[in-house]
Amino acid sequence: MKIDVKRALGIFLRLLILLTLSIASFGAEVFVWTDDEGDKHYGDKPPEAPDVPVTKERFDVHNVDSGYPYTDPDLYKNQTESWSDKKKSEREVEQQMEKQRQFAMAAPCEKARQRLAKMQGRVTFHDDAGNLIETTERERQQAVTDLRAEIERYCR
Repeated sequence: MKIDVKRALGIFLRLLILLTLSIASFGAEVFVWTDDEGDKHYGDKPPEAPDVPVTKERFDVHNVDSGYPYTDPDLYKNQTESWSDKKKSEREVEQQMEKQRQFAMAAPCEKARQRLAKMQGRVTFHDDAGNLIETTERERQQAVTDLRAEIERYCR
């Protein structure tokens, strides 16, 4: 069995065009009616009350909501400006929080630096009553290491 490629391609293209046209013309019928209170209703079936005047409207795939922000340049501009203002406000809040964090870290940072400066050279420790606390060089070195870690944490 021999297939004529040109003929098969022609048939395929005709079917594709026919399918495209049929989908493009496809739309939905919607029943529209107004009730006794003046409210407008939409539905895919007419109302059950027989005395209500009903109209049929066809909604095609071409219908686009003009209220969508990107279809109206003014709405799009307002939406973009609103988003930009919101982002600017968020950045300002973040900057203020960062300043507060830095302020809160300044005191512990300075205190740790002062304590580290005192740990240089020969050091003696005293308790609250003023009594001498004996420490080894290893304990002093550990205190220096701990203070450097504190400085690293607070003094960024």
